[in-house]
Amino acid sequence: MGRINLKDKYIPNNNNGTYANPCISYGLKSLRRDELYRFAIVLYNGKGESSSALWIDDIRTPSINDPGFETFCANGQHYNDEGVLEDDNTELTVYPLGIQFEVDINSFN
Repeated sequence: MGRINLKDKYIPNNNNGTYANPCISYGLKSLRRDELYRFAIVLYNGKGESSSALWIDDIRTPSINDPGFETFCANGQHYNDEGVLEDDNTELTVYPLGIQFEVDINSFN
């Protein structure tokens, strides 16, 4: 899980701290919690022609109530990459929810 430091970003006074700020809306994108998402991949050949969408899976994201998947932590605590709650000097840590796939393209030959 990567961490984004917004302290060094320019935050205009008219939308400070909200998703109206492009630094925040870009840096803190998230899937909705406890929702079902369908994922697929489209492949392209050397001529730029696309394949049909190849279904990967239907994946339900964790609920906000599942331990380790909270939206944020306050009071100087955060979850590290192993899911353990640690103390630090931050006032607020936000946990955007995302997904990452690794694809072996050799299996599509």
